Amino acid sequence: EIHTALKDEARQETEKRLDGSIVSEDARRRAFIDAEGKANDLFQQCRTLFHQLTVSVTMRQLLPGGLFGLFALLMFLAMLSTDDTRIYSSAITIAQDVVLPLRKKPFTQAEHVRMIRIVSIGIGVFFLFGSFFMSQLDYIHMYSTLVCSMWTSGAGPIMVFGLYSRFGTTAGAWASLGTSTVMSLAYVVVQRNWANLVYPFLAKHSLVGACDRALRTLSAPFGDYITWKMNAVKCPVNSVEFAFFLSLLTFTLYIVVSLLTRREPFNLERMLHRGKYSLDGKRELKLEWSLRNVFRMIIGITPEYSKGDRAIAYSMFAYSFVYGFCLRFLGTVIWNAITPWPIKYWSWYFVIVNFVIFGAVTLVSSIWFGVGGVCGLLQLFRDLKARTAVNDLDDGRVEGSMSLADKQVLEAVDSQHEKG
Repeated sequence: EIHTALKDEARQETEKRLDGSIVSEDARRRAFIDAEGKANDLFQQCRTLFHQLTVSVTMRQLLPGGLFGLFALLMFLAMLSTDDTRIYSSAITIAQDVVLPLRKKPFTQAEHVRMIRIVSIGIGVFFLFGSFFMSQLDYIHMYSTLVCSMWTSGAGPIMVFGLYSRFGTTAGAWASLGTSTVMSLAYVVVQRNWANLVYPFLAKHSLVGACDRALRTLSAPFGDYITWKMNAVKCPVNSVEFAFFLSLLTFTLYIVVSLLTRREPFNLERMLHRGKYSLDGKRELKLEWSLRNVFRMIIGITPEYSKGDRAIAYSMFAYSFVYGFCLRFLGTVIWNAITPWPIKYWSWYFVIVNFVIFGAVTLVSSIWFGVGGVCGLLQLFRDLKARTAVNDLDDGRVEGSMSLADKQVLEAVDSQHEKG
């Protein structure tokens, strides 16, 4: 229906504006743009549907029936595992960091589990209605960036400065997260209704020219990397650009608000259980400065790593840096700078990189995660069954910038050092 209406509207507009002459596709598209936004909105929806169906239709033509069914099953399972992981992560974060601190009376274990379930259902309902009203009118990468920016743009400063600074405060965290959520939702509304509401409103009040000059001025310092100009069909600022500048804003807000509301430097050692606050009686290991130890620090290997952990870390470093950057990217650039490849070489490169290497990695990962995942799950059930000591205070509550589960021990450490 949209496609039919789009063709009819385009033909009528083209005939009316261009006197029925034979024109190019770009000219017909320009003639299709109208100030009311109805045709623009239809055109945007049709173009989005066309791009969304391109890959699926192409895969259907390329793959045989059985293989295409497996591909569809893979896509469904990937969607299922992604959605349930996002719902679980969001539910735990909201339950522990938003709902729990606002409740004065502590939850019982049954109430705590029930609260997490209710929050999970609420997030699932939000996802459901969001999928109805938040249409994907951009590339999938842009879409996922926009959705994630609701949380990541605000949570990024909280995680960075909450763990690695002494000036972070709760007010700064709320300012960062609240700004990220509100502005992201506002951008979603603007982007979704740009063609049918926002742009027609600006055109009606003769604000298109002023907004265009403002956008060009703001994007001018970035040269060809960022170019903003008014567009009747699509929002001039894409999702990645919005998420980038929103992150800069939330980082600034977190720092400024935290510095304004800070009363005293935060005891970072106590929160991280470092030094005298080490609960297991261990002190920080002094690292000998050698080339080998510096290399391990760069890729994240610590003394707690087992042999298997170190093997995994080295393998990931070899795949991402040695193969991905040095060989695949840097090696290809240098080789082509000296002796440019013919087209045949690039076809071999595509096959090796996207099929041979990925196929080998997929085979190893499938066996590794399949066997290791089952073994790890069984070990988890055994550990839970054998667990005897349960701390009822270990439910995520914080008091005086300390976990209630550790508060008594940490306060005893402070008291002992004050007396000493």
